[in-house]
Amino acid sequence: MQHESTAPVVARSAIWDGRTPPKPGAAPDAPWQKLCPYCDAPLSKTEVFRPGHCAAAACGHRHILLLNYLAEEGRRAAYHADCEAAEPRQAARALAVKEGCEADDVVSVIVPYQNTAVVPLPGERRDAFLAHLAEAVVEAFEKEPVVGAVEVPPEAAAPLTIAGCSTCQGYCCKQGADRNAFLTAGELVEIRARRPDMDAKALIAFYEAALPEASVEGACVYQGPLGCVLSRDVRSSVCNTFHCRELIEAFARVGDMPGAPVTILARSDEGVEAIGAMGADKVWRLM
Repeated sequence: MQHESTAPVVARSAIWDGRTPPKPGAAPDAPWQKLCPYCDAPLSKTEVFRPGHCAAAACGHRHILLLNYLAEEGRRAAYHADCEAAEPRQAARALAVKEGCEADDVVSVIVPYQNTAVVPLPGERRDAFLAHLAEAVVEAFEKEPVVGAVEVPPEAAAPLTIAGCSTCQGYCCKQGADRNAFLTAGELVEIRARRPDMDAKALIAFYEAALPEASVEGACVYQGPLGCVLSRDVRSSVCNTFHCRELIEAFARVGDMPGAPVTILARSDEGVEAIGAMGADKVWRLM
């Protein structure tokens, strides 16, 4: 999985005032050049300060790419700073005592947090989902079946994925509310390959029976009190492969210290809400 961003080649200072630095070989006191930082086209007085580049569409696109890169770089720096703050370090020291290692040998990561109420699944949501499911299953069975079972990606059950999502309690699962658990016809074709014994009627009956009596309010219909009630092999590929920005950063941090104990801090706007830990045994537990 690729986690790195590639910055467009241009002086960063150009972004902030819309002007390029002096040309190579120019005198140290040479004035700033009023040129587009992407193509060197002369800029009007207005373009110098806003938007900071010429009117060419290609330069506008490169400008957006660079702004996005700088924003992402800033978020990444803030994330790593947060992971080294007082509370994560305190959790790291506590885990280090249990694991018999130094606090510096523990990797601290931060994930989001959700604690929305679990409520009875509203009848209208249930009916709307089942109507979508019926249409998607019919369409799936009209498509060419997949030959051989489609394996669930190994990253879906990676220890850090399980630990991070368990501590978070499924912040991203709210995205499955309006998207019907991401169970499209295309997804059901793959799931059908894993469950070849099921015809269309059986598949609909299976998903209907799996609906919990209560689920997280405003989230995916299958997000029950203890997380997703579906086994990995009948979830959508989105559910099995998606990693939030924080979890991607977590994998990057842990990748630098393979095998290290990990503390996972789940944080809301109010602060740290839960702390999980994963020791050398790769088993997740709350601290």
